[in-house]
Amino acid sequence: MTVPKSNPTPTHRWKQTLFSLGAIAALAGGLSLVAGGAWLGIQLIVNPDAILWLPHILPEWTEIPVDNASAPKTLDKIQNDILQQGLMAGKAMSLPSNRGTATDPDVLLPVIARRSACSVSCDRIIELRVYQTVAEEFRPTSDRSYYYLANRIPVTGPAESFVIAPLFNTNSTSPGSTRPLPLTAVKAFNQSTPAPGLWFNLIGDRMEGDARVAYGQVYHYNPNRSHLSLMVQWTSTVGKSPTWEQFTGGATAELQIDRTVGLEPHFEVYQVQPRNFLLNPIQLTSISIAEPAIDGRTYKNALLLARNGLWSPALEILETLKRENESNWTPQAQAQLDFIALHARMTRSNADSSWSNPSQAALATLIDGRWEAALQLFEENPANRPAIATMLSSDTGRLWNRVDAELRVNLYNDAAKAWGALLISAQQDRVKAMEWVQEQPNNSSWANQRIMKLLAQLEAAR
Repeated sequence: MTVPKSNPTPTHRWKQTLFSLGAIAALAGGLSLVAGGAWLGIQLIVNPDAILWLPHILPEWTEIPVDNASAPKTLDKIQNDILQQGLMAGKAMSLPSNRGTATDPDVLLPVIARRSACSVSCDRIIELRVYQTVAEEFRPTSDRSYYYLANRIPVTGPAESFVIAPLFNTNSTSPGSTRPLPLTAVKAFNQSTPAPGLWFNLIGDRMEGDARVAYGQVYHYNPNRSHLSLMVQWTSTVGKSPTWEQFTGGATAELQIDRTVGLEPHFEVYQVQPRNFLLNPIQLTSISIAEPAIDGRTYKNALLLARNGLWSPALEILETLKRENESNWTPQAQAQLDFIALHARMTRSNADSSWSNPSQAALATLIDGRWEAALQLFEENPANRPAIATMLSSDTGRLWNRVDAELRVNLYNDAAKAWGALLISAQQDRVKAMEWVQEQPNNSSWANQRIMKLLAQLEAAR
């Protein structure tokens, strides 16, 4: 027996319709929330100022205030808040911006701590903050500029041992602790710096004996990501801040740091290179002469001389190689040549100068690799010999390293052998000096006789 189907009542059909409409409305509302959330997320990425108007469009009962720490504030209010924390705000520095809606520049604000019971270097920078301007349409009031905190990084100065290391022989452990030295000032570079962004310097200084040593850190600000990066630490025993110069003749300037000590030139040169880092896709890479840019014994010999301080002889070799291999000369080889030329200009200038002190004259001549000319200063004027003998006895290795490098490249340089013998005799005795001479290859009887005479003159002068 078949049971007949009953037709739904009007009330039942109405309930089904309401349920379907409710489901459709809920689905539409959910999709709207998803779309709205995605739109809001995109707005916050494209324009961070958008968060500032969120509380104004929501009902009061939502109670979703913007965090007070990130709420827009005037610069006076920001500086006062820092003061309330027992710190000080340094001078604000304008920053480049990639946001066309901002009428005022973004600012870099150093945060400064002051040490109590202090007489020297009492203020030190402990933090860098980047504040971005709020676009006019999102400001609480239109008559003042407002800012919000976009980035902040702590600042720790370079270690004392790093700062004073150039003043001491690299073959020994330099004094100084690992304690960080204070950075006290912020300065933007005045020269044409690589784009984009802003390059600036955090600077400090201290007295080490009679030398005023300057030191610091170079930072870069990338406006595309509002990101601050520490690029390199530096120290200068001649008290000079780094400079940007067209060093290798390329389109981009290089950063040059002068670490010269006395007659010994020492420069560091950094080139801007790309790197795979989203927040700041550039880095500073130093020009090095540790590895040859071009394979070949002669090129390697030139770098060996340069690494041991014989800059002018090394430059002469590389310039000859470049003339003979112009078509195969690489940008890396040119960078190494220019780096060596920078040092050679100083050693040549020192050697060409007029010195009242004979030991300084002999030292400058030897540093430039002028072996025979230096011997003439010793041989031709007996009054010069005592000062030169004292200079040789106090050598900590810089002259010996030059003698050794020269003889590894040029076995026939009798003048360099003579200086090696003089060094050994001044620091040990004449017998040890002649034993060393006899061990050298390619000796001539004339050279041996001259060296013996020089050793006798040295002994008489001591």
